[in-house]
Amino acid sequence: MIVIAGNEQPRARIVVAANALPVERHAATELQKYLQQISGALLSIEAVRDDQGPSIYIGSACPTGDIDLSVDALGFDGYVVKSVGDDILLVGVKPYSCLYAVYHLLSRHLDCGFFEDGDQIPQSPRIALGELDDVCRPHFEWRNKCVAHHPAYSGHRWYSEQEWMRWFDWLVKTRINACETNWLGRYTGIEALAAARFGIDIALTPWQQHNLAMMR
Repeated sequence: MIVIAGNEQPRARIVVAANALPVERHAATELQKYLQQISGALLSIEAVRDDQGPSIYIGSACPTGDIDLSVDALGFDGYVVKSVGDDILLVGVKPYSCLYAVYHLLSRHLDCGFFEDGDQIPQSPRIALGELDDVCRPHFEWRNKCVAHHPAYSGHRWYSEQEWMRWFDWLVKTRINACETNWLGRYTGIEALAAARFGIDIALTPWQQHNLAMMR
């Protein structure tokens, strides 16, 4: 067993490359955050490999060895969640694939639930994992989420900036990699206002006028 946390104390570390990309650092902080929510243990994020105790390697920091990270093996943006000895590797084809791997580890192996209306995180002072060997190749290259289900009653039109950020974070947690937002600007009237800045006059519908009035 790989013991990550015990008695609310860290038993492992999270490792990123010294020159890690922003998405890799984000993946590391997300893993750190959720592991602390589960166990109360705050794992350190380090840029130096250490043989003393288990390490969770993120993205380009992973000592991949014989792991095949090619498009032929993993598809467009697939990823690997794999244990090697007492270490765990979270890595994939694209730089952002390591973030998918983090959420896969949390949801599939640590019982975290990521839902549109919020997270459900289990509580345990001890986190231990057995052998991991998950190779995740997506069935579809593009996995799209359409925002506007219908202009007349889609609740997204009322979202604040913070609500949009939480919603896009949820899309990543469910491994959605595309989002169609064309209708959003159209049915709120924002599209018409933007066009007006370029001298293009687009008449607002009564519904758009109502929405813009509500947003002011």
